[in-house]
Amino acid sequence: EFADFGAVWKAAGMGIMKTSGGACGAVFSTLFRAAGKSLGAAETMETPALAKALAEAVDAIKARGGANIGDKTMLDALAPAADALAAQGDAPLPAALAAAADAADAGVEATKQMVAKTGKARPLGERSLGHADPGAVSTAVIFRAMRDHLAGRG
Repeated sequence: EFADFGAVWKAAGMGIMKTSGGACGAVFSTLFRAAGKSLGAAETMETPALAKALAEAVDAIKARGGANIGDKTMLDALAPAADALAAQGDAPLPAALAAAADAADAGVEATKQMVAKTGKARPLGERSLGHADPGAVSTAVIFRAMRDHLAGRG
């Protein structure tokens, strides 16, 4: 049992950190732990709070790894999803997460036109064109899962 949403997100981050190897595990752990810290003791999940938490996660990931939007990383799905949530204002969370999932999916598609500037794909250079970034794909899966769960499909 968890007392609040912040504890849930922090526990997810710690679980990822303990069980995932490599940079990807550290980055996803950072996402969940930073969001959990932002959510704090929230006992309900509202769109503005989640948007703020994910924006703070974007900043934490940038600070941790030095990646930026456009570098062909998970940030290219996470940042648009966070922005889409913020644009929803006080909309009900299911509708806001649907918009965020769509934005994350669009971010994945955008990575196909990018050259990897950081991470494991960086040495591939131009050969990374035409391929989606795996971290962005994983991020979009998370947003689709949240959307589907709140819509009663997951």
